Amino acid sequence: MADNAKVLILDDEQDLLDLYRDLLSRLPSQPVVHTANSGARALALLESEPFSLLLTDLNMPGMDGFQVLTIVRRKFPTVRTVVMTSVKDDQYRTRAYSMGVDLFMEKPSKPQEIALFSDCIESLLGKEEA
Repeated sequence: MADNAKVLILDDEQDLLDLYRDLLSRLPSQPVVHTANSGARALALLESEPFSLLLTDLNMPGMDGFQVLTIVRRKFPTVRTVVMTSVKDDQYRTRAYSMGVDLFMEKPSKPQEIALFSDCIESLLGKEEA
């Protein structure tokens, strides 16, 4: 059942955390959205309760998104993962997909990109039990 799916958003920029939380809170599936501004905080939250989806940035100080994904894949293999980055680099995309991420997207900025982002996240949440 996808009702009340828990989503964790990891980004070091608070304004983006607020924007993503607002967008995802309005999805039809009405997920419970948590945020973390560091890799260590995200991992602590994942340890404390089950999440359906982790949405992570890649470039962050301290522990970057790739390091977080490595740990998440090993310790929480059922958590779906989405990478959101402003880096336009095919090597990043290839590396992320080789790590088993479900989706790799550039951070949305235009209305149509934001709509696509929302649709993709909703689709992943709907496939939670598949």
